[in-house]
Amino acid sequence: NKLKVSEINISEKFTYNINKHLDVVANLGYNSGVASRDIKKMAITSYNYAGTKINTKADGYKQEESSYEKTSSRTDFYSMAGYVDYHNTFAQHHNVSAMVGAQYELKEYDYFGVSVKDIQNSLETVNGAGLVNLTDKHGTKWHEAVMSYYSRLNYNYKSKYLLEVNMRYDGSSRFPTDNKFGFFPSVAVGWRLSEEQFFKEAESLSFIDNLKLKASYGILGNNNIGNYPYQSTYALGKAMNYVFGGVYTQGAAVTTYVDPTLKWEKTRTTDVGIETAFWNNKLTFNAAYFYRKTTDILYKPSASYSSIFGLGLSQVNTGSLENKGWEFEIGHQNKIGEFSYHVNGNFSIIKNKVISLGVGDVEQKSGMIGNGSDLFLGYPMNMFYGYKTDGVFLTDDEVKEWHDQSKIAPNSKAGDLRYVDISGD
Repeated sequence: NKLKVSEINISEKFTYNINKHLDVVANLGYNSGVASRDIKKMAITSYNYAGTKINTKADGYKQEESSYEKTSSRTDFYSMAGYVDYHNTFAQHHNVSAMVGAQYELKEYDYFGVSVKDIQNSLETVNGAGLVNLTDKHGTKWHEAVMSYYSRLNYNYKSKYLLEVNMRYDGSSRFPTDNKFGFFPSVAVGWRLSEEQFFKEAESLSFIDNLKLKASYGILGNNNIGNYPYQSTYALGKAMNYVFGGVYTQGAAVTTYVDPTLKWEKTRTTDVGIETAFWNNKLTFNAAYFYRKTTDILYKPSASYSSIFGLGLSQVNTGSLENKGWEFEIGHQNKIGEFSYHVNGNFSIIKNKVISLGVGDVEQKSGMIGNGSDLFLGYPMNMFYGYKTDGVFLTDDEVKEWHDQSKIAPNSKAGDLRYVDISGD
């Protein structure tokens, strides 16, 4: 079993200063990785008790034949990015910076393998007089690409009033033509009260080094769904073969339903918070509240449709989810002589709730709406779900007086759990 891996990495950055306020930057990158594996299996020569060589096929013994398998894969990654960066200060106090750019990434993958049997062991190459096997698992080829346009604007007045605006327009090859691109903006504002004149003049507040209020809102996109999920493909194999005109014929079939209108999953986040520092920054404390809602979730609702449908389901945009909570961070730093130390801790309170499953909104026997396993409307994700209990049976007579629970707990006796019949059946 031999594995050979080689890799090439090239990256270059080019910067051109038009003037002291304006720069043009370009980044180019290329990565290539090649891996090959040779697996040789030798046949074992068998002898009987008399020392006579056994003829494997004639004597009916199942002896593994010699084989040689060779696989090869190659991955190429190309990236190109360029942006224009502007920064300037007006009237001594108005600080402005802006950036506009674009980025393109392409990843290509090619994998191939072949296996042969009855080989000549002395040859260090693919050879053999027996079966040559080229199966679907020995051939894979795909590519994916992302094209992005982005911009950012920053403004602050005396480092006291802060503003940042970001805009992204991302396109992914994983989505159909009409939905390849998604727009993802964000905005953040801040107010450093500790920089206000009235704050600096208040002696009772002199122990506060920094007091900043902040808020933000933004949209993020998700395209983690694999390649070509919106395209119908045909599956090959013995299960698809059929007899036509008395002849056994190779067949192909569509086995998965795909959504040709697939689009980006989006997460909208609102955040408000405070940042503080006290006693020459020896103590810091930050707190923030956030509300995050994800819509058009990319999900395979395999447990939410009937098997009568006859096809599997690929990813679809379905359902929504919310997360909200608090995040706290506290830190302390100091210097004692030549010894410096810094400790930091954080604490979070997070609640999540399933708002909708889309095609997965199926009413279960329990009366709950969900996929029947770990997703239910109004409840957290991946919640524990099971039968409701009401203590244990103290005597065998209690088992007889209790409703029939033999379908879920046969042969119940004293000491076993009592299950509540919430559906009345």
